[in-house]
Amino acid sequence: MENVPANFRPDLSNEEFVSGFTDPADERIEVGVLFVGAGPASLAGAIRLAQLVAERPELQ
Repeated sequence: MENVPANFRPDLSNEEFVSGFTDPADERIEVGVLFVGAGPASLAGAIRLAQLVAERPELQ
């Protein structure tokens, strides 16, 4: 048996961190992908997404 982080998950529920919509429907912006932050992970994710869309235009 391996010691991997997935085997030691904290006793938390998603509801503690994710809430429902709080803004009225006419003020919401629907997005397919959202990158939060301007760090290297967001930049890498945006570049990879652009590559995937270039390879498979049906994703657009």
